[in-house]
Amino acid sequence: AGTPRAFIGTATNFINFDGTNLQVKVNRSNLMLYEAVVDAAGYGDYSTIAAAVAAGKKSIFVRNGNYTISSAIVLGTAQSETVITGESTQGVIISLNSASNVDVFDINGLAKNIIIQNLTINGNRSNQTSNGIGIYFSSTTTDPSSCVFRNLIFKLCRQALKMANSVSTGYSIEICNNLFDSNGVLATPLSTMYLASGTASIHDNVISNNTASCVEIYLAGGYTIEANTIIYTPHHAIWIRKGGSNIISNNVILSASQATDNTYSGIFLDVVAGNGCYRNIVSGNIMNLDPGAGIKPAYGIRESIDDGNYNIFANNIMRGAGTANISINGANSLNDNNIIA
Repeated sequence: AGTPRAFIGTATNFINFDGTNLQVKVNRSNLMLYEAVVDAAGYGDYSTIAAAVAAGKKSIFVRNGNYTISSAIVLGTAQSETVITGESTQGVIISLNSASNVDVFDINGLAKNIIIQNLTINGNRSNQTSNGIGIYFSSTTTDPSSCVFRNLIFKLCRQALKMANSVSTGYSIEICNNLFDSNGVLATPLSTMYLASGTASIHDNVISNNTASCVEIYLAGGYTIEANTIIYTPHHAIWIRKGGSNIISNNVILSASQATDNTYSGIFLDVVAGNGCYRNIVSGNIMNLDPGAGIKPAYGIRESIDDGNYNIFANNIMRGAGTANISINGANSLNDNNIIA
């Protein structure tokens, strides 16, 4: 029958058996090493992400599969520097069990430098009465730190991502290349992203069909919100509440205020307890606010009449607002080269 031989792979990554010798070649740029493999079917080191995290594993690979949880995956002080990587964004699905009323990931204590990437978070929103947040910074005081959340799908979460007021002002996160689909709660309301401390770079995300405001920044500054596409929101698309030194640029907003005609804004710089927004830059954004259904926001860009000042609004393109496409009220704010299409 002859000597068995086998070749599997490509010219740069392969396993070859010539009948006598076994040869393995791996391109080092493609080589990823993990401390633990999670497999829902039981063929890995652990069958749940929580078990791998509890065992102190810092580099965790999650194979494609459905992972239904009833308790939060907690990343505390001891889990700093943890990286959780899914095999594929659509193939790894972490879902909340009905009536769990917990969050999916809870980052707390002194946790820092967490990376979560390449997976789907399903909050099972209609079957939760509380919590139900995809990634929640419940508290962390480590300063400085940098966390990254990328290539994720957030869907059906009561809130997709929340950073509480108790997080250190030096804490920064990067939120990029994600899809936020059908998150938030209209009645409360709960925004898709609610960030109330630290700093963040929010870029290159698609935020669609959510049921409250999409990005809400509360009492925080130093954020960059850039190159996101926001499609359909019942409330404000981007809502800055008493925030300073934020940059909001090159975003595309297609329809806002779809819950109530002539009420909300595409981008709103709002006041909190008499304190407005200062020294923000709003530039290069494109807003088509009227989808043709007769429901449109009151404003494309709005600066609160109460104490907002020294903001720059430049090179934005807007159409379709009900009251005014742009409303600037700060005595020292700049309205320059904005185009009403």
